[in-house]
Amino acid sequence: VDSKQENLIHHLMNKQLSCDESVPVEDIGTLFATFDSAVEKLILVGKNESHLLSTSLSRFRPPSKYEKYWLRTLLLSAAGLYCSAFLWARYRDGSLQQAVIFGTEYITSKVKEHIIEPLTKLGQELFESIRKREEIVSREDLEQ
Repeated sequence: VDSKQENLIHHLMNKQLSCDESVPVEDIGTLFATFDSAVEKLILVGKNESHLLSTSLSRFRPPSKYEKYWLRTLLLSAAGLYCSAFLWARYRDGSLQQAVIFGTEYITSKVKEHIIEPLTKLGQELFESIRKREEIVSREDLEQ
């Protein structure tokens, strides 16, 4: 579809005809020929050349997640901003920083005490018992 045909389509589609106004026959024939060629292009080429329909049908697409949840995002952002301003005003003396450092140290010590140390002891005992044995499986057990 060339620019002359597109201008004619837009002109005829945007033009509101009254009852006494007539449209020249050659304009209607050109309009039908243009639509026929556009439909043939869409059928032959497929989705690669569907820009003619995509511009007119883009308003019918489903909304994106940002368009769908804009109010929730706005309210959560405002609440987060309010909470951070409240915390900043309340703990300006550095007590919040001390609390974060204390919490981090407490969590790391508990993870080390209850997870890392038992697993390392278990691994050491397992490998020591394997090293002490001359054979992991006795020949008699293997033959059975």
